[in-house]
Amino acid sequence: MSNVLATFGTWQVTTEGIDSIGEDGYELSPYDLFDTTMEDGRKVWNFPLHLTHKSWLLGENDYRLDEFNQAFAFALNHFASRRPAHAHDVSDEYTYQVQKELRVAGNRR
Repeated sequence: MSNVLATFGTWQVTTEGIDSIGEDGYELSPYDLFDTTMEDGRKVWNFPLHLTHKSWLLGENDYRLDEFNQAFAFALNHFASRRPAHAHDVSDEYTYQVQKELRVAGNRR
């Protein structure tokens, strides 16, 4: 059983990563947190963008993505000692800019 470090609405940061609270049971390990992808030639965090395509985070549940972003930022800081070399030049700012664009566009990009 993992210990809860912080709760952000429907998301918990635990000693094992990030867990959603509720029926969807979404979990990210500390390793998953540092997954990256490229957008427009820039390295960004994968999961904040990936989650914009999840139907259970759209419409009236859109606020849950904001809660995830808070949990994600907390977890990146908490697990910073596990951050792999490939994830040191990631643009947090551009990650959230692209996420905002995806949300405004209704996740069609």
